[in-house]
Amino acid sequence: MNNSEFCNIKSYKLSPSSKRSMNELSNVIDIGNYAATFTAAMPIVRIFTDRNATNTIHNISQHDWIEFANAMNSIKDVVRTRGYNIADEAALFGSTQDKEFWRCMKNALR
Repeated sequence: MNNSEFCNIKSYKLSPSSKRSMNELSNVIDIGNYAATFTAAMPIVRIFTDRNATNTIHNISQHDWIEFANAMNSIKDVVRTRGYNIADEAALFGSTQDKEFWRCMKNALR
């Protein structure tokens, strides 16, 4: 279930300011996906650029996989924090229904 279904408020329609916040949230998610894709591609390129099988095996064993996992996790954390901040701001300045919807989104993004 996605957050829009989880935070569905009966007969609620996004206000113009909530639509802007939703677009901003969507952009943050897109950028996070791009960052994760590029981060994941870097070790593949680094490891497999050498066509010698022995060197490839050495490159795999020498790659810092813990640092790679930390980098991937940090992208998720940054996206979640930025999403929480967007929802927090929208809840603070929104109308009554907007506040209720964005408070639910904040809780979903904790």
